[in-house]
Amino acid sequence: MRGLLAALRFLTIIPVPPFEDDRIGFPAAIVYFPLVGIILGVLISGTNLLAGAILPRFLAATATIAVWIGLTGALHLDGFVDSADGLLSARSPEARRRIMKDVAVGSFGAVALVLLVLAKFSAIVDMYAGSPPTAGFVVTLICAPAVGRASMIYAMIRFPAAKDSGLGSRAKESVRPLHLQVAGATCALLPLLLLTVSANAWLMYVAVAASLLIAEIFGRFVVRRVGGFSGDTYGAMCEIVELVVLATSAAFIGSRV
Repeated sequence: MRGLLAALRFLTIIPVPPFEDDRIGFPAAIVYFPLVGIILGVLISGTNLLAGAILPRFLAATATIAVWIGLTGALHLDGFVDSADGLLSARSPEARRRIMKDVAVGSFGAVALVLLVLAKFSAIVDMYAGSPPTAGFVVTLICAPAVGRASMIYAMIRFPAAKDSGLGSRAKESVRPLHLQVAGATCALLPLLLLTVSANAWLMYVAVAASLLIAEIFGRFVVRRVGGFSGDTYGAMCEIVELVVLATSAAFIGSRV
């Protein structure tokens, strides 16, 4: 339970009771990353159901995106923006890592942020089929955050850290094969459980397969550009994979969800 609370504290703004001591490390928290994603997905889909029942679909999609970002404190979005600034820079790996540490938002980061939010918004709008939103749409919103956080564990196991200190190094030292096994089991079982909610839940297996491919491509790109992963690039991985899940659903079933 304390590991789950630590994961919630690290990945969200959801208030959790204070610990008597704060010695909960990454090994205890990492295994709960996919579960935190499910919790976020339930809250996001609940927001979507409420917004879709009382608002036009464009405003409902805006509310869904706002709550999605707000629940995470824009943590992963911030990492995505910093990663875009650094990874897309035509400089040395060392200079790119320095750019990623800079709190200022550059042109690459600003453009990437707009495109990412616009793409998520467009996918959500495309999946609206009326009021209230359909079951298949709800399934997608539950699965996307879970698969996104599972992809972070994949990156921790699969790729090196960018340097010997910082969040990337800490995550690499703390992650265990068990964490990836739990993440994989979550991605395999969650759509199966959600088949009771919507027959379209099988599509999440397609989304997971697409996410794994994109995660591998993005991971290799990160290693080539900056030598390995940091906290920023883990956040970017999560955001990109969430978009892949949304885009897969939108592309295959769209308004027929």
